[in-house]
Amino acid sequence: MENRIIFVAASSSMKENAVKVIQQMGLSIPIIISKPGDVLHNVNRYPEADVIISRWSNAQVLRSAGKNVIEVRVEFQDLIEPLQNLAKMGVKKTAVLTQRGLIADCEKNYQISDVMVLVRSYDFLKDVDRIVHNLISEKVEGFIGSQAVIDSAENLHIPSRFLNCGGDSIRHAVEEAVVQVEKISAERIRQTEELNNIQNFSTELYNSIDKAFGAAKKLDESSQELAAVSKGAADIANKASEQMKETENILNLITRITMETKILGINGAVESARAGDQGRGFSIIAEEIRQLAIKSNQSAKIIGTDMEKLKNYVREVLKNAEICKSISESQAIDNSQVTKMLEELSKTGKKLIEYMNMG
Repeated sequence: MENRIIFVAASSSMKENAVKVIQQMGLSIPIIISKPGDVLHNVNRYPEADVIISRWSNAQVLRSAGKNVIEVRVEFQDLIEPLQNLAKMGVKKTAVLTQRGLIADCEKNYQISDVMVLVRSYDFLKDVDRIVHNLISEKVEGFIGSQAVIDSAENLHIPSRFLNCGGDSIRHAVEEAVVQVEKISAERIRQTEELNNIQNFSTELYNSIDKAFGAAKKLDESSQELAAVSKGAADIANKASEQMKETENILNLITRITMETKILGINGAVESARAGDQGRGFSIIAEEIRQLAIKSNQSAKIIGTDMEKLKNYVREVLKNAEICKSISESQAIDNSQVTKMLEELSKTGKKLIEYMNMG
């Protein structure tokens, strides 16, 4: 608890009471005496403090500066000594004037023996003088309150007593501060655990993205190679198609030669018949030529049929090659985009981890 809680006393007597109570509780808490004008400067010397115990104007100044303040509330027994002192002075009507919230039942009147006690409160220090004047107009003969109340009453020559904090009031405030510090500590532990979990998740996410980036990069390279191979296959298929056209032209030429040879054989047979016995040998040759032409024509037809089938196969290969080429190119583009996105995610994840490690 050391330096996690600071006790700001408004007077030396309040400090003495605080020292006794804190020692009895077995705690080590810095205790300082400060006026409202210096309290913020004095408290800032303890930057590790989570909770500040104070009262009166000091508490108001600290709370306005955004500090976590626990006010020492007034207990009934805290009023006994100053009431007795004023009663000894013959004061029969006393006003207890405190900052709002320091006394549970404010804005009430109490009759204690032959003394009337008016409990009142104020919100701001600037209101103290006005309220004191109003209470004097109600025949108030003495005041109990903060230093601001004492100063205002003394300026009007009205008896007054400082409202000190007793042991019970201080103990209750310290106990409340200890509970708050424990809650703050538990919350910090929870936040640290959450931060560690986030850091672990971020590291796992970065590692996964990094692995995915590596795999996507390899896939991108493979896709580029596949696109190149597909393009090469499509080019070969196109060349095969062109070569088929050349082969078809050659086949057409063979068919024409076969037809011309057949006609030549027929003409030879006719001329041999005209020559009679002298052309008989030539007739045999002409018949052979004609038979050769017939067989050549039949072979050409078979080759033509096979060539037509082959042309269909080549068309299908060319069609599939073009489709494969288109898909491969599209896949290569998509993979490149995915690779770039994963690369950006990887960089972002790395920056996140570095930032969290800095924290």
